[in-house]
This record gives sequence, structure tokens and C-alpha cells, in this order.
Amino acid sequence: MAHTLSPREKQFLIIGGAVGAVLLVLVLLVIPFQDRMRSMDQKIQRLETQVEEAQMLRARYMRLKQQLTGSETKLKQGQKIDFFQYVTDLANAQVAPEQQVYIREKPEPAQEDFRVRSLEVRFQQLDLGQVVRVLSRLETAPTVIRVKSLSVKKRFDNPELLDLELAISSYSPA
Repeated sequence: MAHTLSPREKQFLIIGGAVGAVLLVLVLLVIPFQDRMRSMDQKIQRLETQVEEAQMLRARYMRLKQQLTGSETKLKQGQKIDFFQYVTDLANAQVAPEQQVYIREKPEPAQEDFRVRSLEVRFQQLDLGQVVRVLSRLETAPTVIRVKSLSVKKRFDNPELLDLELAISSYSPA
């Protein structure tokens, strides 16, 4: 058959075969390779994002672990105090009796490793300095005290004064 083709037809046949071979290589090798490269690039981006998230989580974990260690140390070294008496003394030292609305014990579920005592405290007509002093004294207490909730509201009758409501807890070894 090749003998019956003219030279021009032979050239077309060779060029057509070469173009077909190039297209076959493109379809079978190059295009799948490019698709694979694209999917690998996307996977690399996802993994880099996951690594960044893992690093942020590690930093957060280390920060929380350090806080936990500090709290455990303070809990072990904390003085045995009467929590209710400590808060009452703090209130009497920082707040006038007519500004003290209530200090009452709040029941807490029993814990295995430590004892928790909670109080609800409400003061009214405080200036900002008194609020700061009360919170500062709670923060620097000789035992572990955590403020579970804090509400500071401006008074309607005198915007210069504030009402302070606290839910605080003391932790001590069992």
C-alpha cells in the first residue's frame, strides 16, 4: 500500500501520524501529570494550613498548661483561710456597710481532688476605684480565687457610681 501512495500522501500520512502520536502523548501523559500536580499543590496547601493550625493549638496548649501549673502550684501553696471571712473582711475594708447588699454562700458540687466554695457578692454605689481595689484584692488573695462571673453596671440615679455583682470561688486541697 505504501508503494501506491504518492510522495505527497506519504508526507501527509507521516505528519498525521506524528500529530496523532503527540496528541496521544498529551492525552495519556502530560494532561494527567498536570492534573496530578494541581491536586498535589492543593494537598500541600491543605497540609500547610493544618500544620499552622497544629502550631497554634500547640502554643495554646502550652499556655494553658503553664496556667494550670501555676494554678496547681498556687493551690498547693495556698493558705488555709476561711473564704467567707476573707471576702467579708475584704468587703469591710474596701466598701462601706451601706454599700454591701449581700455576701452569700452558693452550693457547689463536691470535687475529688479539691474543695470548692462559692460566694455571690453584690455591692452598690461604688466608685471605679473601689471596684478596682476589690478585684485586685481578690486576684492577690493568699489562696486560689476565681471570678466566675462579673457584672458592673452604671447606676441610673448617678452614672458616676457602679453596682458590682460577683460570683467567686475558692479552691483548696481536699
